[in-house]
Amino acid sequence: MNTEQYFPLPDLIPNDLLERFRQLSPAQLCDGMQSLGIPRNGCMDADLMPLDERKVMLGTAYTVDTEDGDNFPIHVA
Repeated sequence: MNTEQYFPLPDLIPNDLLERFRQLSPAQLCDGMQSLGIPRNGCMDADLMPLDERKVMLGTAYTVDTEDGDNFPIHVA
């Protein structure tokens, strides 16, 4: 498999910053990202709802594009 076609992954968000984010609501984070000019406010669609509201997902996200059944990009991310 030729991995030269893949873009380098972004740096992970530092843990101390993630802990600061954990203290804020999703709405506050979205508003803050909007004021920084982050495209689409850096947030997922508001129609997506958690299966369990007690769970929190916070971290670095990657966009993955696959084609022809190639799932290697998912494993790279």
